[in-house]
Amino acid sequence: QHDAAAWLFLRLAEAGHEVAQTNLAHLLDSGSSKLLLPEESAALPMPELPGEGGEEAQRAFGRVSAQRHYELSAEQGNALSELRLGDYAYYGWGLRTSTGLPHAAEGPAEALPDQDSDGSDLLGA
Repeated sequence: QHDAAAWLFLRLAEAGHEVAQTNLAHLLDSGSSKLLLPEESAALPMPELPGEGGEEAQRAFGRVSAQRHYELSAEQGNALSELRLGDYAYYGWGLRTSTGLPHAAEGPAEALPDQDSDGSDLLGA
């Protein structure tokens, strides 16, 4: 029944329905639905993840699919989806995107060019 519900949520989610996006993401994230997982007989097999068994690899693939729908829902202001995306970032799940910002270990001070501490260059003086 979870895959049937996921199919209906997918149709609504792709049409922009925020609650359906969240519900589909939850079904994929929890592993309750395997709707978007590649089949064993698919032409492009699911890549094996190092150190993870088959079920863990499927869960990781489901999280990548769930992340997309959490992002769509979060863009519409869903706080729970934003929280879940924070979990994804903290635990290293899903896909990572480069922000172009300096790494936290470097700190913001090291990333800035040397400037006068009085800020006169910002005032045009």
